[in-house]
Amino acid sequence: MVGLNLEEVLFFPFKDDEARKHFFIGCAIALASFVIPILPYFLLVGYAAQIARQTLRYESPRMIAWTDWEKLFTDGFKLFVIRFVYALPIVLLALPLLFVFVPLLLTDSDSDLFSGMLMLAPLLLPVILLLIIVAVIALSLFLPAIEMRFIDTEDLSSAFRVREWWKIFRANIGGFAIVLVFTYIVGFLLSIATQFVMLTLIFACLLIFITPAVTFYMLLTPYVLAARAYREGKDKLPKNEHNVIFAQ
Repeated sequence: MVGLNLEEVLFFPFKDDEARKHFFIGCAIALASFVIPILPYFLLVGYAAQIARQTLRYESPRMIAWTDWEKLFTDGFKLFVIRFVYALPIVLLALPLLFVFVPLLLTDSDSDLFSGMLMLAPLLLPVILLLIIVAVIALSLFLPAIEMRFIDTEDLSSAFRVREWWKIFRANIGGFAIVLVFTYIVGFLLSIATQFVMLTLIFACLLIFITPAVTFYMLLTPYVLAARAYREGKDKLPKNEHNVIFAQ
């Protein structure tokens, strides 16, 4: 990405006392998810969407006050719906596994059905797993453009108008690939750090606080990069094509 300030992306949640205060509030909300399912997640994702909008407006990312709770919840819920709908094909790909392995668990090992399922499993499993892996990678690559399309327009249906987000994705494939690689690398490094912490009993007791912080951080930073990739992709579109898409 042209002119990317990686230090700014990585450290803006801790830039000053005010930023750290808002980050700790997000960590507390993430911690609440251990008790209250799903609802805190909507707030966290909605907050990350607000940060992404700063980048879409060509602003530097900065932590903001937790004020418009209804807006945070609504945005988070809509982004959850987007992820759920686009993940459904992966769930459908996994269904054949249930039809093979559940009968194996429930059927008498001496029966003909068990023998048939046992012969089918080695043939079916590699194909389905390969399809699932390809689908997960593809979704991980496309999802930033899909989500940013909604965040940009604030119109839920825009995330499902494939032609719109696809043109932006195609115009900046490299930028969206960077988002995917960044997310996996930073997530991997943070998981290694977490495993290292678990080696010491005293530090392991802090995991209940470290895990929410990592969760919130891994929402904020990829969203900033995704917004930048989306913005650059939109800027790369020809004038006539840009006007047709964004007039809708």
